Amino acid sequence: MKKVAFKNIFKKNKFSFLSQGAKKKVVVIGAVLICILFIVLIAVIMTNQVNFDKAKALILEKGMISIGLRTDMDGLARKNDSEVIEGFEADLAAEIVKRLFPDGSIKVQYKEVNSKTGKVFIDTGELDITLAAYVPGSDVDYILYSEAYYTDSIVFYAKKGGAEGIDQLKGKKIGVVSTSYAGQKLEAYFKEKNIDCKIVQFSSYPDAADALGFGNVDVFAGSSVLMRSYTAGSALLTGNVLPHGYCIAMKKSNVELKKALDYILNELKKDGTLSLLEQKWQLPGYSK
Repeated sequence: MKKVAFKNIFKKNKFSFLSQGAKKKVVVIGAVLICILFIVLIAVIMTNQVNFDKAKALILEKGMISIGLRTDMDGLARKNDSEVIEGFEADLAAEIVKRLFPDGSIKVQYKEVNSKTGKVFIDTGELDITLAAYVPGSDVDYILYSEAYYTDSIVFYAKKGGAEGIDQLKGKKIGVVSTSYAGQKLEAYFKEKNIDCKIVQFSSYPDAADALGFGNVDVFAGSSVLMRSYTAGSALLTGNVLPHGYCIAMKKSNVELKKALDYILNELKKDGTLSLLEQKWQLPGYSK
């Protein structure tokens, strides 16, 4: 009983050493801190809130949205026999436009781009957005990126009867395209993993594919969606490395448009639309 009574007395009087004025100051300071935290929270919420009117304003002024699609990435986008661009990203772009302009009030122009021209056209204003842009890293500073909508990875191909898995790359000559993600990242990756192999740079995918066919390299490496167009007759090695996301690129000043696109991409993920499009176009995605 004495112990309980002592505890209750302590709880009741733990601030008794403070004067009445000091107690009021503690209460006021606490209330001020709570107000500040509340204001910061509201500011964060307001900052991240999507304003679709602002996001669409510049596009509506033009009366048209211009979208870049890379037709050199089979499965992501390509021209069919009727010269119409089709593929995963063509369908994704159409879905984004439908959700950004649900009343159908906007004209849409699609433009073929590659890894270099897409960002140039964004900078010059010829394009509002372009798809198949990598997650930002050592990239140009005038581009703003959406969240990733698809995750790819670097895969490896060899001649049939050659290496069977990426655990057999030691001592091999590995061909990459110099401007590709593999060309920029793979050498440092192997160095970090202490895998002794030689990276051989090529200026184009056809050149690297020919080098594998002629036996000038043992392995050809690159992002899986790109490699599908250049590796007929070669064997895919088991395993993949260096996952990287594909994003939508836009001008760095288009902050409100980025918020709107991020919101739409999140909705497409949640309602299963992105997954259905990946299945439709047989995209493998990244697996550990």
